[in-house]
Amino acid sequence: MEMTKNDKDWLKFLNPQTVYRNFILSSLYITGYDLLKNSLINQIQSFYANSWDEKGPQISEEYKKKVLDLDPNRNRLKASLSWLKESDVIDQNDIDTFEKITLHRNELAHETIKILTDSEKDIDIDLFLEIRNLLKKIDQWFILEVELPTEPDMTLEKMNSIDKENVQSMNMIMLDYMVNLIFNPTEDVNEAYEKFKEELKKKYENV
Repeated sequence: MEMTKNDKDWLKFLNPQTVYRNFILSSLYITGYDLLKNSLINQIQSFYANSWDEKGPQISEEYKKKVLDLDPNRNRLKASLSWLKESDVIDQNDIDTFEKITLHRNELAHETIKILTDSEKDIDIDLFLEIRNLLKKIDQWFILEVELPTEPDMTLEKMNSIDKENVQSMNMIMLDYMVNLIFNPTEDVNEAYEKFKEELKKKYENV
């Protein structure tokens, strides 16, 4: 006799390991999405910024003309994607993938109970990997094409010596740290944490 969907749903929800796994993966997915979204918007806004305040780079007139005007509704996220496409950083396939990533992110954020209880629903790990791939593509481009070439002491020799494939942004480091912490915890992680605590202790004891 085949198990009914109702029984499968309860079996999924009452399995503590499954519930825990889905909570963790859902949080990781949403966090990764936020890192990607912030990277998409903030780096371009910073590129065109000519003033900053406590909230970060301010929207300049050049940013409005060269980025915001690319979207009919002047949506910063959609305009940023269009700017990256025009700059040959990403292509239409990447934009289509990002739309799928966004739809799944919204599902995880707004239909958490369904993910936890519906035996036919699950978190799309492949889309999470696409978050990492897009973040890498965009952040590495900004580092290699914008940030490093504008460094005052950067030379052609230094640029040629850089391992371009392994260049990492802070967003990439943060995402990889969380992934490793959850899926591949090591003693090195705990050691780094303890060392950082010791350094803070010394710092504030000397104040």
